[in-house]
Amino acid sequence: MTRESLYAPVTMETAPDAAKPLLQKVLGNMGFVPNLVATLAHNPLALYGYLALDGTLQKGTFTGVERQVILLAASVENKCDYSIAAHSTSLKQLGASAELVLQVRDGDEVSDLRLNALVSLTREMTREHGHVSKRSLDRFFGAGYKKEQVMEVILGVATKTISNYLCHISPVALDHPFEAERVQVLTGNNGSMNGRSIVEESDDRSLCFEGSHAEGFKNGAD
Repeated sequence: MTRESLYAPVTMETAPDAAKPLLQKVLGNMGFVPNLVATLAHNPLALYGYLALDGTLQKGTFTGVERQVILLAASVENKCDYSIAAHSTSLKQLGASAELVLQVRDGDEVSDLRLNALVSLTREMTREHGHVSKRSLDRFFGAGYKKEQVMEVILGVATKTISNYLCHISPVALDHPFEAERVQVLTGNNGSMNGRSIVEESDDRSLCFEGSHAEGFKNGAD
């Protein structure tokens, strides 16, 4: 059964006054306001917090691809089809291969050993609510990451907890720019949730979701 949405995305006209400056920054950076952001705008404090977390994550030590891998892996574990599509789009816009995106979405081992350590830690951290094994941490450090970066993974998982949980409580319609990566979440034989593309891949590389809304927030709304 499809859950009825608790919130409908706001417009610039219907948004609370406190949310309008943030929505304007998102619009200026992306050219449109994603439905997720327009839904969060019902509560300006929630929107502010989400954009602040996203913007803070971008100031860290991970590359754009690494950040998006964290966000995608967490979204897969949380079974959020909206965020899976959005961050799959972002990864491809950043030049990541279709193979990498599918490996993360399908819960497979990632071919790149460094990224595989990052994905494995993110998956376990999300799935086990922060309880990660020494083996996962040792693999992460063995791949060249520093212990301080574990906290940045936590920050990424926390960011997706907000958006993924909102999408569960109030399903958000997928925006057109992310349609090429629309997924259906399937249960694998091992009980894991796999996100698989169900439409043809788009050649439109004009938009990158890599925190564009938060960059505007970071540069002018602190």
